[in-house]
Amino acid sequence: MANEAHNLKSEWPTLACVDARADGGQREVTLLRQGIVIRRRRNGVRMKIRVPARAYRGVVFKATGEATDKQRYVVSLSHVDADLRILLADTSDEREAFAHLQYWGEYFALPLYVERAGGQMDCIRRRLGDVDCAMPQDHARKGTTLMARRGRFQRRRKPGSPARMNLVHRGAREIIARH
Repeated sequence: MANEAHNLKSEWPTLACVDARADGGQREVTLLRQGIVIRRRRNGVRMKIRVPARAYRGVVFKATGEATDKQRYVVSLSHVDADLRILLADTSDEREAFAHLQYWGEYFALPLYVERAGGQMDCIRRRLGDVDCAMPQDHARKGTTLMARRGRFQRRRKPGSPARMNLVHRGAREIIARH
């Protein structure tokens, strides 16, 4: 049983990423479908951080470099905390980078983004787990027949009628509760 778990661990993608604050300037990142495991040493102390995949905003595609012959394409996992961002692919081939974007988006079931030059991120595909999401429709419940439906307990009660609302009892006084 333990041997099977060890064999599975070796199949998980593991990356060596640059980490300026870690000893040796590198950290080890293991990519699981459920989340990311980050291992590093800092001042001789071993650290292991497990971050769930849903904590990441999505998979981001970004083009870097100004000249077309020196253009680089980067695919990364975007997180609010800059220390938890993870570089997944860095290549000069646009098609290869886009294939990485789609693969990692499917792998983690996260939305796909393209980062523009000004830092603006445009979503190109939204995901919620295994489901692709679209923008909500405006006409979803307006004017449906369900709006006029009365619930099971409200059906027992008679709706108020305007004729009964104006009924005044002769000689009746208003009762006010005082201390």
